[in-house]
Amino acid sequence: MAPEYRHYGQCFNIREGLKPSEIKLPFRLVGIPPKSDGPLAVITIDMDSLTSEYCKAMGWDPINAYPRNSTIELLKLEDLTKT
Repeated sequence: MAPEYRHYGQCFNIREGLKPSEIKLPFRLVGIPPKSDGPLAVITIDMDSLTSEYCKAMGWDPINAYPRNSTIELLKLEDLTKT
């Protein structure tokens, strides 16, 4: 599967009004509060850093998770960004 599909979904969701910055994972999924035993004991995921790094790797703005213009042009996704 081509990586463009993730970009298609992101552009579509933004066009339809979904704000990526408002998507939050459940606290238990990221270790809040951290488990007290087992292999993931006392581990908590820094979601701000994880999200920022993911956005940078995908070619999206790390502040609002919108695809950068250069990414849209490179992948020829202009049609998905039109309202």
